[in-house]
Amino acid sequence: MTSGENRLNGATKTVLLVGSVDDEHNRVMKLCETYRSSGWTVLFWGMDRYKRRSRTCTNDGVRFEYLVRGYGESNWTLLIGYSIWFLRVFLKLLRARVDLVHVFELESALGVTLASVFRRVVYIYDVQDNYELRHNWPAPLLAAIRAADRWILKRAARLIVPDVSRITGVFSGFRDKAVIIPNCPPDDPEASGSVSDAESITHDLDLSRKPASPEPVRVLAMGHLAERRGVRLLLQAAAEVPGAKILMAGRFPEPDVQREALASERVEFLGWLDWRQAIGLGRRVDVIFTFYDPQFRVNRLANAQKWYDAMMTGTPVLVNSEVLASAWLAQAGVAYVCEYSKAGIVSALREIQADKAEARIRGRRARKLFECEFNWDIMRQKLLQAADSAVCGGAVTQ
Repeated sequence: MTSGENRLNGATKTVLLVGSVDDEHNRVMKLCETYRSSGWTVLFWGMDRYKRRSRTCTNDGVRFEYLVRGYGESNWTLLIGYSIWFLRVFLKLLRARVDLVHVFELESALGVTLASVFRRVVYIYDVQDNYELRHNWPAPLLAAIRAADRWILKRAARLIVPDVSRITGVFSGFRDKAVIIPNCPPDDPEASGSVSDAESITHDLDLSRKPASPEPVRVLAMGHLAERRGVRLLLQAAAEVPGAKILMAGRFPEPDVQREALASERVEFLGWLDWRQAIGLGRRVDVIFTFYDPQFRVNRLANAQKWYDAMMTGTPVLVNSEVLASAWLAQAGVAYVCEYSKAGIVSALREIQADKAEARIRGRRARKLFECEFNWDIMRQKLLQAADSAVCGGAVTQ
């Protein structure tokens, strides 16, 4: 869909993106830019969880409005925040005049769906992590989550998920609405300054230096630096591999894991980086770490953005074998796969360390996959086609 096609009788269509996140969320910003550059008027309603932003602002032609401020993340007060969020989304949407709502995850879609009962609201339900898979919920709560998702899906015009594996449970009854759009990055052939920006805040660890012995093996861990993402296992494994170095960028949700990482002489921690800075970091390492604790079903069905970032930078990934997608990553020859354990990571790091040429070969295969299949230029066309068909066809009620 071109900007010309998005104008009917001289009027520009308006899309409203709704999610309990802010403008640091790279997927939100990528979608905002995709819609905006294709001729849509773009609005965004979000949550400013740490009160770091103005209530309203306009950036790059997109108007941002934060309906809820404060309440943080992963704590009991967030229940209050979500309740206020739900009510504000519902009430504001009763009056908003938009052609399409693109809403993220269950906690935001509930308010949008309730508004659609009282007035015509055409919306796309964008689910990166199926809510019912996130935890081992008690049976009554699980039943309520499934009922809510079923209600949302019945009224949605389209469903966006990152992988076919996410069309499970309640979602399996709505395959006809599903569009598969992995969270691929745009190309960044010269890193757009991201590497130089990152290097400007490093300290004295030069990851490009290659001492004679032992050969360094360089690992990137970024994003959500949590124990359930294998970060503690990586720290323990690196301590047993001479020459192992870890580049970290992101946030630690657990203070004890953060203390352990910052105390390690193997770690260079860059802090939280804007995604435009972080996206090129894969070029500075031998492998990107993508582990997911298999005791959580949502982790076993992971479809990690980091895999596609790695493809863009031509870097292989290290993924645990319990993740369903590890099979196709291994088959494509772009990954190192091992069990979710310290011993598994130690073995993989030693394998990479012993044969850097093979790691580069896997990286080149990864780049080829990016160029042919997993890049945002391809995904943006799928998104715009889904948005156009949603507006033209409206909601499909089953």
